[in-house]
Order: sequence, then C-alpha cells, then structure tokens
Amino acid sequence: MNVNDPDRLLSALALPETQTDAVTRKLCATVYLDWRFAEFCREQLCHASMVAAAPSHGIDDIAVARHAVHAYELEKLRFRRVSAGIVFFYAALALAVVEAVNGSPRGALVMALIALLFLAAGAVVNVRSELASRRTALSLVRDQGHDPRESAPRLSAALEKSLAERSRANVVVYDAEIGADNPFIGSGWRITEAVWAPIDVGTAAKDASGNPLAIRSFTAADLHEFLIERMPGLGFEKLTAVDRLYVPGLSATKVPGLVPDPLRGPVSTVDERLVRAGVNVQGGQTRTYLCLQHVSRGGALVVSMYVRARLVQDRLTWETHAYVLPPLSPLLVSKVDKLPRRRNELFWDTVATHGFQGLPLVLAAPAMLLARPFVSSEFLEQQASGRHDVKRKRDVDYGAVMVIREVVSDFGEMGFAERTDAVDYFQRLQQGVLTATKEFLGEHNIDTSDLKTKQQHIVSMHTYNFTGDITGPGHIFGDHGVQKHTDDPPQSGE
Repeated sequence: MNVNDPDRLLSALALPETQTDAVTRKLCATVYLDWRFAEFCREQLCHASMVAAAPSHGIDDIAVARHAVHAYELEKLRFRRVSAGIVFFYAALALAVVEAVNGSPRGALVMALIALLFLAAGAVVNVRSELASRRTALSLVRDQGHDPRESAPRLSAALEKSLAERSRANVVVYDAEIGADNPFIGSGWRITEAVWAPIDVGTAAKDASGNPLAIRSFTAADLHEFLIERMPGLGFEKLTAVDRLYVPGLSATKVPGLVPDPLRGPVSTVDERLVRAGVNVQGGQTRTYLCLQHVSRGGALVVSMYVRARLVQDRLTWETHAYVLPPLSPLLVSKVDKLPRRRNELFWDTVATHGFQGLPLVLAAPAMLLARPFVSSEFLEQQASGRHDVKRKRDVDYGAVMVIREVVSDFGEMGFAERTDAVDYFQRLQQGVLTATKEFLGEHNIDTSDLKTKQQHIVSMHTYNFTGDITGPGHIFGDHGVQKHTDDPPQSGE
C-alpha cells in the first residue's frame, strides 16, 4: 500500500461501523435460538391485553414481532414433526417388548430396529430444524442490505397498525406502583434528575435605543412546541422530540378517549388538545413531558431526557429527568454471537449439540408439546383478573409495567465508553434545551439576562449516577420484568 496516498490509507484504516438497526437484528435473530424469548416477545407484542403498551426505544417492534411469530410457528412445527416420530418410536418399542414377552425374539428385534429408525428420524428432523433456525439467525445479523422486516411473513394489518401506532404514541399509561418512582416506562436506568432554578421571564428586552419592547405572552405548551421544532436542528443526529401525556393506570378511564372499551385497554393516541393541556396543568400526576431521545450504536445505547416547562406568573423553570438504556444482556445476545460463522463448522456444531446431546429433548417432545400453552398462564390470569375488576366496577390499573428493550438490557454492560457517551449525549440535550429556551424568550421580547446568569449553575448542578440508587428492569422472565431499587445495578437476564 502506498502510504503517500491518503485516500487509500484512510480506506485501509477505516473503522468498523455499527448497523443502524443492530439491536433490532440481534433481537430478531435471538427469537430463532431461544423459544422462551420468542414466546415472550410474541406475547408482549401480539396479544390483545388490558394493560397499556408503552413505546419501545431503539428497536423496530414490527420486525421483532414478525420474527417472533415466525420463529414460534417454526418451533411448533418442529415439535409436531419430532413428536410424530417419537410417538411411533414409543409404539414400536412397546411392540418390541410385547414380542419379547410372547417369546418372539426375531419380532422383538425387528420392532426394536423400527423404533430406532423412528428415533433417528426424530433426531434428524430436530437437527435440520435447528440448523435452519441458526442459518436464519446468522443471515439477520450479517445481511445489512435488507430490512429485517422483509425477511419474515407479515402479520395481520390490524396488528401491524397497532404496533406502528405504539411507536408514535402521544400518551403513556404507567403502572401506579412502578410510576410512583418512575413513570417513564421502558426508559432504563435513571442517571440524573433536577428542577432548574426559576428564571425571570417578566422583564422586557430593550431595543437598540434602550426602550423596553412589548412582551409577547406565551404558555408552557407554546414553549414545548417551539422545542419540538427547534431541537432537531441544533446539531443532533437521529433525535426524537415529542410531547407525551403520562397517565397513572388507575386514572386512565378519567382521560377522555383513552379507554374506549374498558375490557380492551388503553389506546396509544389521544386528542392533541389533551396532550397540550397536560403541559399547562399545575399539580396532579397526569402530566405532559417533552420526550427527547437520542439513539446511538444501532440502538445499543439510548439516552432519553424528559423535560417539563413550569410557568407560574413571571417565573419559568424546567423539570428534567435523564435515563439511559444500556446495551443488551450478554446472556441473551451470546446465543447469536457464539454461533460458528463458517458453514461446515455450523453444521457439525449443530449435529453435536442437537444430535446425540439433543436426544433427551427429542424423547420429551410429545410431553413438551402438550405442556406448552398458546399463552402463558400468568398472562391469562392477569387478563381474567382485570376483566373481573371491570365487571365488578372496581378500580383497574391499566398501566404498562415493562417494555421488551428495557427488559433485555444489562446495566453491567455500561462500560467506560457507554458511561461517557451517555453523559455527553445528556449534556448536549441539556444545552439544546437552554439554547432553544433562550431563542424562544428572545422571540417573545423577554430579557434573557437572568437565564444567562443561572445557566452556569444549571449546567454544573448535575451528578451522574451509574452505580447507586437505580431504577431499572429485572430479570427477563420474572416478576413482570420489573425490579425495585437496589443497592447495586440489577443484572437483566440472570
């Protein structure tokens, strides 16, 4: 290589880039390797529930749902085929015993050989199905040129519309118990929160001649709308800015149009006038927050900042909360990462792990097929309990308790780079809010000297918590995926 050619040198030294949808692809791939995870995703995304659905952060719900359903159907088909062979195996084995008891060793030998053939057939079906699932998983993480949605069959139009609406939700209904500490369901671990010192917005700015200008009146909702339009243009890439109304689950029926059918649960979108009203309201638990979200590393790190303007007479302040969604749990993604990449190695590894070693699973296939419910008993019990409360006219908590992306994250994966990136993104978001606020006040002929005076204190007041009192999810398949505060960071997926 000619070191004097800078273009060729840079090309040779180019660093690997992360796929923009890397986390979505990892989750889509994992459902083919872990049937429990496939059923979990299918249950959370595809089954009608009385519990609200909070928006996901950094992943494509439709892609994950398509692959989860497809993987589940393939796994069910595998168990049916293997079970058919094993039923014949047990039947032939029983006949072999009968022949032996009746004193016919030749007949017993023939039936035993037939039984072995059926067992071998079941093992072959198991290996071939697993090999196909592994190849599908590898193609999802390797193939960067195709949308992961398109590599799995479409779901019903109604279901995909519902999932799309969830991603564009302007209202979040949160579980009352969990929301008492953290209403921002699915946002991960809290790293900082504060209420900024009040800023004087009652003093008029002056023109070039020193004469006071006429102040243009405004509301907190006006300020929110300005930030939604302005923030993406302040140097942020892939920044999402949207107002969302946060409602406690026990109060959902009190918000007009939020629960059209008490037996079906809340919708994802309400009248925008209600969202705007939630900005200006003082007090109460139903509030509107401006949700600022920065997704990086293909969804592996998501920093969210929730801010709410408080305007009382001529004093303005901001309520701020910052959360981070860490990378995926290695206990989950290692299923994909540890797969052999070469075709021959993948084949022999599959034969080794699902051939002879997989015989206990093959022999138990009929029992497992009968024991696996279409929907988990916990889900059915939850639905039945909710419907019972509605019919008895009791208060029902419609609030969401978890989001898949949060459940499969692991705070232990927040290394040096992740921590510094999270602080950097938050500081940029914070500076953007201050800059946009200053511009807004300037457009309304308000003197911003008080904001300038307090800006340094606002910027330096935060401490970032990555190890102490944390709000975050619990295990992947336990306690509804919810974990309370602990002294040490919880490890998702343990």
